[in-house]
Amino acid sequence: MQRELSSLDLHFLCKELEVVWGSKVEKIYQLKEDFIFRLYKQGKKYHLRLNPQRIHLTYKPYSGPRTPPGYCTFLRKYVQSSTLVKIEQKGFDRVLVLTFSTKTGELQLVLELFGQGNLILCKEGQIMHPFFRQKFKDRSIQSKQEYVLPKLKPDIRKWSLEDFQNGLGDEDIGRFLAVNLGFGGFYSDEIVSSLKVKKSTSVKEVGAKKLKETLTQLFDLTINCVGDENNVYPFKPVTIQTTKEFPSFSHGLDVFFNFEVQDQTQKKSEKKQNKLDVMIAAQQKRVKGLEKDIQEFQKVGDKIYEHYADFQKVFSAYKELSLKEFEEEIKKYPGFISLDKKEKKLLLEVK
Repeated sequence: MQRELSSLDLHFLCKELEVVWGSKVEKIYQLKEDFIFRLYKQGKKYHLRLNPQRIHLTYKPYSGPRTPPGYCTFLRKYVQSSTLVKIEQKGFDRVLVLTFSTKTGELQLVLELFGQGNLILCKEGQIMHPFFRQKFKDRSIQSKQEYVLPKLKPDIRKWSLEDFQNGLGDEDIGRFLAVNLGFGGFYSDEIVSSLKVKKSTSVKEVGAKKLKETLTQLFDLTINCVGDENNVYPFKPVTIQTTKEFPSFSHGLDVFFNFEVQDQTQKKSEKKQNKLDVMIAAQQKRVKGLEKDIQEFQKVGDKIYEHYADFQKVFSAYKELSLKEFEEEIKKYPGFISLDKKEKKLLLEVK
């Protein structure tokens, strides 16, 4: 998926994820930066996938490592066996809060789904432990510090007509929707198309009433997930052609965010096979080396056999003569090239 999840995407995801409110957290797995919450509610199991960039239900097979990574161990300690009370969007922005009911009180897992993203477990407004430690100009994400929300976009879903009238500026409608209200480029184009105006039309010319009615209809749309080759959307866009349909927004996201984790048994088997392949390759290389050595030693053996009488004379001379005399003596015999006095070795030419 080429685009990031927008505030509007999260609006529809939160609607869809209401199905897991009241679920018991049976198990938590971590696969790199992805976390899978295995949930159980009224005889049905769900698998909630989240990471610092997104959140949705997953329907793909997975298997966590035998030894969970550090942050997974931390979440298991405090969140596992709790009840997922609710998932809510803060303002109309890319910040979600998952509230869990535990034996020792409520905990909030905050997902900041912008920039690098982050997962931050909090209790009573204090950060217990973040997935990433971060420091911004106006706030710090560190353990044992107060959690401060980032500056959020206005929650226009709650705006009255008067709020819209007071909130409209002099900028063009395209920029106002994309930047000021947080819809981003794609969805601002969709809204402009619904308004039947140009992006350069001023906000005030569009009018507060017309804008409020259009946005209210947008927020109330029934989820009808579709996609093209690059992206997935919670409803059918009017500005582009789509070719794929999905049972839910989560299904669509599950397809577009590649997440195919092999079963650990298969991974273990493949690891063993890879190790065996390396061993076989090394043995084959060794065999080739030995075959080459056999050929070389065969040549040496043939040469020795061919000049066996000379070898007998050379060995006798070695025992009876000095090294200097011996060096002159071996020149009489073909095949002996030189004498290494230091190592006391004869160099024999083998052709």
